[in-house]
Amino acid sequence: MISTFGSEGNENGQFNDPRGIAINSKGNIFVSDNENNRIQIFSSEGEFISTFGSKGGDDGQFVNPYGLFIDSNDHIFVCDYENDRIQIFDSEGKYITKFDLLNPTQITIDSKTQKIIACGDNNEVSIFYQKEKQNE
Repeated sequence: MISTFGSEGNENGQFNDPRGIAINSKGNIFVSDNENNRIQIFSSEGEFISTFGSKGGDDGQFVNPYGLFIDSNDHIFVCDYENDRIQIFDSEGKYITKFDLLNPTQITIDSKTQKIIACGDNNEVSIFYQKEKQNE
């Protein structure tokens, strides 16, 4: 192990049941902070940068975010578990769009075909096609 960061709690840089992790093109680390219903962003050295999201069902809010994926355009895909959807954000955490999926837990994107592949609590793997360009 090289290093660790974070501790238990609900302040910036603290976690309550972290579930997903992804790295963007700048090397920043994104963590889904499940019980705190937010996404936290850290530098590659683990220094806190910012956070987005809060508890709720509106666009940009979460109830137990799980898996994360960041695509080649630095769009952030978040499995919003209890809200039965995957939300998509720009590189700064600004809401773009969403699509429905029962209790999503993990997501990835095939870089060659642009297929979005996700799984959840419905005992299925779902495949979607990503739009070539998403409006920001």
